Amino acid sequence: MNLAIVFVFVLGFVLAAAPQSVRAESESTPYMAGIADGEWSWKGTSLTGTPFTGVNVGVDLGASPSPSWLQLLTGGIKVDGPATICHPFRGGQFGWQGEIRQLVEGNWVKIVTTNAWLPDEEGTFTSCAKAPASGTYALFGYYDGPAVPYVACAYNIDNWNAGIGDFDLDQVHDWSFWLYLPDLPAGAQASYAVLRIDPAGSLSGSLAGTGTKYPADHIWSNFIDFMDYNIEIAPEASSVLVRFWAGNCVKDFSINLAVR
Repeated sequence: MNLAIVFVFVLGFVLAAAPQSVRAESESTPYMAGIADGEWSWKGTSLTGTPFTGVNVGVDLGASPSPSWLQLLTGGIKVDGPATICHPFRGGQFGWQGEIRQLVEGNWVKIVTTNAWLPDEEGTFTSCAKAPASGTYALFGYYDGPAVPYVACAYNIDNWNAGIGDFDLDQVHDWSFWLYLPDLPAGAQASYAVLRIDPAGSLSGSLAGTGTKYPADHIWSNFIDFMDYNIEIAPEASSVLVRFWAGNCVKDFSINLAVR
């Protein structure tokens, strides 16, 4: 057999066996950025060994609504046959639960979804599912982090406050969240996670993070700023719902983004 033909045959076999990726998503409904950034990948072949194809598609929640308690986290993927489909899911590390759903006659139907590190803990936290048939799929999710344990909280969360700020005061806006919590000791840590954005997609960047309270002799001794976790705010941004917690104390804040 001609060497060139052998090379083409082997290369074609490798490409057919490798997971495929789709690019250039064009969504109809903006999805919540920062929780599951990245690209869809898929792997599946027909009985004849021909790889199934996948393309990015828009997700129109106006025409086909999802349950109200779910956030759309990605654009859609349309595959032309059964396949294993996967999407990076960074938010899964911070209390988000992911559900891959299939569009069936105008309804988003949940399919069995696995959220785990791939290929191992040195890899990427990923949401995967076995798409049972050709069709359109998308990743949805909801936040299921620490519940609000009012009884167990050792501090007075009534005097907590939160907002956004540009702490480096240069000519470029580097927005980040801040948390005022006067009764926590210096050096205490607190974390945050964005729960909802209005309108969806108008805030991106670090939608979860952890910071440390300033020393007692610092001018901002009652604050934690999250300067290491920058956020980007679109002009149309209206508000964001953010959950903050320190130890067993948890409080949600609705922050006005229109005034900044």
